[in-house]
Amino acid sequence: MIRHVWSVLCGKSVIDRDTNNVSILEVMERIEFTYTGLGPFPQGAPISFELITLWARRDPNVPVEGEMRVRLLAPDGRELSVMPASRLDLITHQRLRQRLRLEGILLAGSGWYDWEVAYRTMNQGEWTVAALVPLEIVVRRAEEPPGGVQPAATTGTE
Repeated sequence: MIRHVWSVLCGKSVIDRDTNNVSILEVMERIEFTYTGLGPFPQGAPISFELITLWARRDPNVPVEGEMRVRLLAPDGRELSVMPASRLDLITHQRLRQRLRLEGILLAGSGWYDWEVAYRTMNQGEWTVAALVPLEIVVRRAEEPPGGVQPAATTGTE
């Protein structure tokens, strides 16, 4: 069986070459955007971030192989995007870390968004939800200055 150990959404991470330990930087809990455009709410926002997960064999002596899937869910529960499934090779390794680097995020307004992390054993049809990683997004409208400005992103922990 596959065991989900943890999942974290962050601005970036660094993996030490000597120890293979990961340093997780800028853990993301809340993001504020100021929308300066006219018309309907923007569909996407320019921000770079990473979703890092750690997986392990439930029984260290039993190799297993599976897949991981990540979905972005809007505050109303709608699916906004799905990342392609990633292979979980727990045959060769007892533990496995996955690092998804993402550019941009689809938005449906202010509220709590969930990154749904799910897995399944290879050749099994059902996905098991291992974690919901929440991210609060606050979108504020601002009057558009002359010449127009692209949406700005800031991170915060309030």
